[in-house]
Amino acid sequence: ITFVDQGNGTALLSGTPAAHTGGLYPLSVTAHNAVGSDAVQLFTLTVDEPPAITSPASAVLRVNRPGSVLITTTGYPRPALSETGVLPAGLSFVDHGDGTATIGGTADKKTAGTYALVITAHNGVGADAGQSFTLLVTNGNNLNSV
Repeated sequence: ITFVDQGNGTALLSGTPAAHTGGLYPLSVTAHNAVGSDAVQLFTLTVDEPPAITSPASAVLRVNRPGSVLITTTGYPRPALSETGVLPAGLSFVDHGDGTATIGGTADKKTAGTYALVITAHNGVGADAGQSFTLLVTNGNNLNSV
C-alpha cells in the first residue's frame, strides 16, 4: 500500500496488500500549508484477508493417552474453525476463537483407526478454506501409518 500526495490538497492511499498482511493499521495524516496549525487526521486502515489453514493435514494420537492436535490459520478477521466428520469417543474439537482450534482428549482403546475429517475456516472474506484431515488413532504399534 502506498500513500501519494497529489499536490492539490488531496492524497491517494492505494495498492494491493501483500499476502499474510491482514489486520488493522492505525495511520496519521498531516496536512501543512504554512498558514496556522497543521491539520491531523487519525484513522485505521483495515486489510481483510481470506482464511487459510496452515497446519498439517494429518496427525497421530494414541489410545488411552491424553493428547491434542493444534489447527492453525491465517486471515483477517481471524477465522472461526469447525470440523465435520466423526471423531472417536474421548476426543473433541474446540475452536479457541483466535484462529486456532484443537482436537484433543483421550481416545478409548476401542476407537483405534483412521478418521477422515474436514476442517473449515470461515471469516466472511472470500471463500472459506477447507482441509481434508486424516486423524490416526493408534495403539502405539503403527505410529508411522499416516
